[in-house]
Amino acid sequence: MLRGLLTGLILVLAAIGAQPAVAQDKRVALVIGNGAYRETAQLPNPRNDALDMSGALRRLGFQVLEGLDLEKRQMERLIREFDQQLEGATLALFFYAGHGVQVAGQNHLVPIDARLAAEGDIDFESLSLNLILTRMERRAKTSLVLLDACRDNPLARNLARTMGTRSQSVGQGLAEVRTGLGSLISFSTQPGNVALDGTGRNSPYTAALLRHLEAPGRDVLSSLAAVRGEVVAATGGKQVPWEHTSLLGPVVLRAGGATPAAPPSAASPAPAPSASVEAAAADAWPHVRDSSDIAVLEAFIRRFGNSFYGDMARIRLDGVRKTAVVAPAPAPTPPVPSTQPLPTCTRGTIWTHNGSEMLLLAEGRKRSFRYVAPRPSLAEIGIREGTLLFNGERVGDRYEGVARRFSERCGVREYSVSGELEGERRVILRGTVRGLDPSSCRPGSPYDDVLEFDFVRCAQ
Repeated sequence: MLRGLLTGLILVLAAIGAQPAVAQDKRVALVIGNGAYRETAQLPNPRNDALDMSGALRRLGFQVLEGLDLEKRQMERLIREFDQQLEGATLALFFYAGHGVQVAGQNHLVPIDARLAAEGDIDFESLSLNLILTRMERRAKTSLVLLDACRDNPLARNLARTMGTRSQSVGQGLAEVRTGLGSLISFSTQPGNVALDGTGRNSPYTAALLRHLEAPGRDVLSSLAAVRGEVVAATGGKQVPWEHTSLLGPVVLRAGGATPAAPPSAASPAPAPSASVEAAAADAWPHVRDSSDIAVLEAFIRRFGNSFYGDMARIRLDGVRKTAVVAPAPAPTPPVPSTQPLPTCTRGTIWTHNGSEMLLLAEGRKRSFRYVAPRPSLAEIGIREGTLLFNGERVGDRYEGVARRFSERCGVREYSVSGELEGERRVILRGTVRGLDPSSCRPGSPYDDVLEFDFVRCAQ
């Protein structure tokens, strides 16, 4: 009998040993593409977007639940199945392509059979995005949400018309979402804006995702930055993907592997920029990305040319040069010499700085530049009329003082600058500012900064 027990035990242990090791990294994904809408115009791309995204995610090791052109009850069943698979997941991902609508600041995903004819329909005909987000954040260690759902939506316009004075609660595009700890949510465009469906097989946003998410060794935030640059370039700046993150560390979807050595005749690629250079470039880019000054863009490229933002600056520079070539020559006007004295202005003077209008106030030796009309990219991060950029003194033709650098995530930093008048109508200030890692706000390497101001007119 003992021999029989030992034999049985050996067989059991052998069977256990023969089983494949269970992977510790459990990845689950829910992919939905809704385009065949019955109560409004159909969208051609979401089905393709979902099919192609499912294939990419399977190659990345995800267990994928896929739904195409789903009615509300079908969406609910698939979300419930996804919720069950989230148990024990180390990484969960949700991708949605199709119509979405925001009402009173809440985002809703729209099934293909939805009829939004009255205010009360939104709760019964659509699904709240929070339904999925809360389950992912509660059960998965790390959650990624990718929403290509900001397309122009006739259903939202119909709903707004029926709500009369309350129609302002129906917003364009999707509303901003704040994620829970360990989560990231990416929108195909800024909150409140409309994304393009595209003319090819995929939307601009999904097409860029498919090109970058499978890059080996790349953190998902770096991939999304590359996606943003590609979509901005493809749409002429009309669509700017946006994300909110509270990830606790890097998320790499495909581990980096050894690549075959290039043949001797092949040109070696430029080395990747260091983290500090990339962080400094990310910090400086918002201040030049809307500039039409070729010299400013070229200076940025010289400093950060090997970074992602250096590539963006090259795209911007090419556009500026093309515009300069095709633009009709303006009617000749007598040039205003830079040495011509400024007029007497009782309320201060208006100057331009990187596409923004600034007010220069002078009191004795004291000088300060404040924003009057910030360019759009600065307004997006909270720069308003009256925001102080420089405060200091003028001694002879020399300016000295403190400038400010702004970051939406990291706040305001101050640094010393100095410079001189060029003639009477241009001020150039230079200083050294310490870069910041835009994700953690930790100090990075210092870099040189240049502030240029050109006189325009007297303040009214």
